[in-house]
Amino acid sequence: MKTDSAGNEEWNKTFGGEDSDVAHSVIQTSDGGYALAGFTRSYGAGGSDFWLVKTEGEGAGEIPIIYVAGAVAVIVVALALILHKM
Repeated sequence: MKTDSAGNEEWNKTFGGEDSDVAHSVIQTSDGGYALAGFTRSYGAGGSDFWLVKTEGEGAGEIPIIYVAGAVAVIVVALALILHKM
């Protein structure tokens, strides 16, 4: 869900598949879209895989970028969190 500065809903979009998919971090990208990082059970190798999704403006155009499993997922998530704080 995207809200304005007063907390009013501007748009609402659901991403993911039929299983549990959760975004833990979101940033607005330079093209006006959004990048969401989290975990998916609907896609990837099975289990809980790292999930990175890029959208166009207003949440349109879900573009799954990457699914990563195992220890690599931990490294990718840590890197994403560090970059988000910069």
